[in-house]
Amino acid sequence: MPELPEVENTVNSLSDLVVARKIIDFWTDVPQRVSNLEKISFFKKEILRLRRVGKNIIFDLSGGVSILVHQKISGHVLYGVWSQNGDAWTTKDKFLSERINSFVRFVFVLDNKHMVTVVDPRKFAKVEVWKTKDLSQKLAESIAPDALSVSKNDFVDILSKRKGIIKRVLMDQSIISGIGNIYSDEILWWAKTNPYVVAKDADAVAVYNATRKVLLKAIELKGDSMSDYRRVDGTKGSFQKEHKVYGREGQKCFREDGGIIQIRKMGNRSLRFCPVCQK
Repeated sequence: MPELPEVENTVNSLSDLVVARKIIDFWTDVPQRVSNLEKISFFKKEILRLRRVGKNIIFDLSGGVSILVHQKISGHVLYGVWSQNGDAWTTKDKFLSERINSFVRFVFVLDNKHMVTVVDPRKFAKVEVWKTKDLSQKLAESIAPDALSVSKNDFVDILSKRKGIIKRVLMDQSIISGIGNIYSDEILWWAKTNPYVVAKDADAVAVYNATRKVLLKAIELKGDSMSDYRRVDGTKGSFQKEHKVYGREGQKCFREDGGIIQIRKMGNRSLRFCPVCQK
């Protein structure tokens, strides 16, 4: 699933391309994944700004209307020009033509003849149309403190009250928003923290510092494209080249401490860690 760095990069890159444009048409092959379109129209409305809230992409439009896009497990957002042939969308762009970019589920047609598309092989991504004031209230009530915006003191306070293991707490979007499986593994390696330690017993300052280090580096490197994520032009991010534990099970720890990266099951997820430096 795209996590905070991927969503942040999508918002930053797309903002430069679509702000001040108008949406003149819309298409989807998964209408069941669209909410409120029949009640609130966004056609011919100007895109005023894009913003990230948690893992959500928000398009704020003129007329007090907003569009929320959640990419879910395997979705990502692209920008370019496509042609429609039945339910298939094709493009002449080299990178946008990569197979992972071919599963077009939503198409927003802009007034410059370019398009914003949401692609998703699993069909889980969703689009919601809202009155801006209602969406802002809902997000304020339902989205936990942002992993990059939360203060050190608040972060420490949050962990001090949690009895779950630190790996699960970091990934719980109702506690801290924006961190998923890849980045929680990487954060805990940098913090030298065992993923099974109870959150309230962890070195919260070390975890906080590692969180900022990892997420900011991932944003700088345009996200992690080890799996489905692509940038809005169809190209890959490069944080996957910086992995210390994720995807490195069976390999030597980069700290050269004699540890071998292990992988363990955690419910329907996996976690990776070094048993030597993450005691």
